[in-house]
Amino acid sequence: MQDFIVQTLETERLILRPLQSSDAPCIYKHFANDAKVTQYLTWQPHANVQETQQTIQKWIDNQTNIFAIELKSTHEVIGTIDTGHLDARTKSCEIGYVIGRQYWNQGYMTEAFSRLLDYLFDEVGLNRVRADCDARNKASSAVMKKCGLRLEACKRQDVWTNAGIGDREIYAILKMDRHPHHFYS
Repeated sequence: MQDFIVQTLETERLILRPLQSSDAPCIYKHFANDAKVTQYLTWQPHANVQETQQTIQKWIDNQTNIFAIELKSTHEVIGTIDTGHLDARTKSCEIGYVIGRQYWNQGYMTEAFSRLLDYLFDEVGLNRVRADCDARNKASSAVMKKCGLRLEACKRQDVWTNAGIGDREIYAILKMDRHPHHFYS
């Protein structure tokens, strides 16, 4: 397994690149201040762009593996997608993501998630990727299913989000699920 480095990845419509401090205004404008977007997340909507700036700086300082999701057509950051809980022994990680409301239901997150899976399996050498969501967040579970993740568990009353206590759905995909005719050591 290679060391994981946030680098620039591209899709037909998107650029996934390392998050930068200068992304704060777009992030605040498109999703960090929106209560509807953060409804099923564990962090509160940001009160101002300075709060977004401070949050981004913490992520950068903590070397969080977070990508800005940038539209190729406008060069605006419309969301983020990140990896966490990287485990070298099991060659696994977790993915989290958020995207601005005006970009919902247009396939952007599925496109970004799918590209990140390609990178994690084919270039980094991971074997398993997991993601979870509040069970009430049907759009998020739909993204995971479209990307080939399978529901592994539903932990009852296991997550607190801005919508309150709820069930947590846990999805995962293995490298062999994505490339079923290839054998891995």
